[in-house]
Amino acid sequence: MSANPDARYPLELNTSFLDEFITSRNLAPVTLVGNCVGSATSLTYAMKKPENVDKLILFNILTKQTVWDGSWGIFFKLTAPAPSLRQLLHKGFDNWIIPKPVAHYSVVTQFGNRGYRDPEFVIELKKNYSRKGQLGALIDILADIESFTQMDNFEIPQQFTETLVIWGDKNCVLPVKAGKVLCAKLRPYRMEIIKGGGHVVMHELHEEVNALIDKFIGG
Repeated sequence: MSANPDARYPLELNTSFLDEFITSRNLAPVTLVGNCVGSATSLTYAMKKPENVDKLILFNILTKQTVWDGSWGIFFKLTAPAPSLRQLLHKGFDNWIIPKPVAHYSVVTQFGNRGYRDPEFVIELKKNYSRKGQLGALIDILADIESFTQMDNFEIPQQFTETLVIWGDKNCVLPVKAGKVLCAKLRPYRMEIIKGGGHVVMHELHEEVNALIDKFIGG
């Protein structure tokens, strides 16, 4: 529900923002829980300052590899031969509002086939996708996708933050197949694949997910 200021949203900005928040409030060590870009931000922060993170709980980590074959992968593939086009798209469409049919598609593709879809939650998601500035924030991911490759090439060292990765096996945005490839390289402490869950599996199947988190945090 925050305002969308007239600014870029690269991964580095998100990570720096998180760093400043934790540091200014003297919160470390923390447990970070994220989804998609939030997971990428949390993991990137832990890669830079592992001593400040006690545990990581990462849903559906967005990287260049995991987004490539998902429902939005076509935009990354089409612009791959001319990366500069991504910057032009940002300048040209930054202040556009996402059309309602596209907002609808963006929301419905985030759900799997087993969890409960709260009608009020769906309406709220569609409303937020249609807000001014949302399209620019999404294009920022497209323009900045090369910075996400650092996670595709990262292997968790022996002395690192204990990490739990959770993925819905019906995730159309970031397919679980790509998630398995990522985790084979990443080697987290544990990876849990939730049957029938989508990109918002933490909402769809919250009881199952919360039980996993409680067990992980409780040791």
